Amino acid sequence: MKSTTNDLPARLLEHAEWRDELASPYDEKQAKWAKDLREAAARLERTGWRDIATAPRDGSIFQAWMTGQGSSGWWEPKCHFGPNGLLGVWRRFDGGYGFDYSMTNIKVTHWMPQPSSPTLVRS
Repeated sequence: MKSTTNDLPARLLEHAEWRDELASPYDEKQAKWAKDLREAAARLERTGWRDIATAPRDGSIFQAWMTGQGSSGWWEPKCHFGPNGLLGVWRRFDGGYGFDYSMTNIKVTHWMPQPSSPTLVRS
């Protein structure tokens, strides 16, 4: 089976389970490797691009990667699937902003969750 980025978190978790099986109660090295693999899988799940087929359909906002119109691709920072099932891309219209559902000749290939807001640091 050919490995893809989308299945990497699952593969890392499989390796972590295998490391756990190898570890005796005194084998700190195996336990540390298993812990590191689980953390890497969690980071990848939080930050990696995912196939658009797995994007939320509940109106949640996400980032998207699109191709089309002779382009090798571009990033759209604010998208969602509307109640009609169509992809909406945040755009400026006359008089304001809103989701544009009229994207044609565009293929959305991947999505990523919105990042969390930065934490304010008070001095």
